[in-house]
Amino acid sequence: MSAMQDKAKIAAIVVADIHLSATAPVWRSTEEDWYKAMARPLTELRDLQHKYDCPVICAGDVFDRWNSPPELINFALDHLPKDFYAIPGQHDLPYHNYKEGGKSAYWTLVKAGRIIPLEDYTHGMRLPHSNIIIQGFVFNEEITPLRKPDTKHKYIAVSHAYIWMPGASYANAPEKKKVSRTGMERKKWRGWDAVIYGDNHIGFATKVDKTLIYNCGGFMRRKSDEEALRPRVGLLTTKGDILVHSLDCSQDQCISTIQQTKTKMSDKRLESFIKELESLDSVSLSFEDAMSIYFQKNKISKSVRGLVERAMNL
Repeated sequence: MSAMQDKAKIAAIVVADIHLSATAPVWRSTEEDWYKAMARPLTELRDLQHKYDCPVICAGDVFDRWNSPPELINFALDHLPKDFYAIPGQHDLPYHNYKEGGKSAYWTLVKAGRIIPLEDYTHGMRLPHSNIIIQGFVFNEEITPLRKPDTKHKYIAVSHAYIWMPGASYANAPEKKKVSRTGMERKKWRGWDAVIYGDNHIGFATKVDKTLIYNCGGFMRRKSDEEALRPRVGLLTTKGDILVHSLDCSQDQCISTIQQTKTKMSDKRLESFIKELESLDSVSLSFEDAMSIYFQKNKISKSVRGLVERAMNL
């Protein structure tokens, strides 16, 4: 533990974009057991919670799909940490519509008491044994500037919305969502000591005026373009700082690590191959079905198909 952590009590653990899914994403399809793979970071999260004896705050996207099956819901009931507060992200909501949230797997966990909705605390929720007030803003809800009622407390907003900085974005990200001292988002942050964001899987932190802007980043690596990213959670201190805790992903299995030793495909061809499979994954196919469609669409010869299937142990 750093000297800074020694001096400040951890008031909460902040996380976003857990993206629980019933089947492994294409890039992680070499995992022997996807549920065990998801359990690893969730176990680490629960261990951190036990260590610091604090709640967990999730800035959206607990599930990858709003209509997740019962098996995955049962897994979430067993593996999510206790005292789990959250706002829904677009993946948690039917058709990205908060008014339809009652139809979702996310809401099943709310009804079961395993997710405590932050948005229910319309004037904010005070974290136990701290001076921190947390207020949630659900997907598509605008953060509003805050006129602080006092200076004794730290006021922190939690939102699920895409924001970015140079080096932490997808190509051609909208300029209006860029974090800067002159950006359009700046007005929303006035008065808040910190704003915690989910949605962008590339984590970062910066200050705009006096407000800490903290983007949680991803909780699990799911796609090939996230290979270089380190999954993480944030440790929110009673001083209003957020310390980054990187999660252990040393046991992750993905296509690229397997292919490095089993095939002679060029890097560019492998990258193109994985990207196309990931696009097929958006319709929730099994990996085997996605592979079959890829082979048919690209008219892959039987000999090459057999080579790839043997290399991937299909």
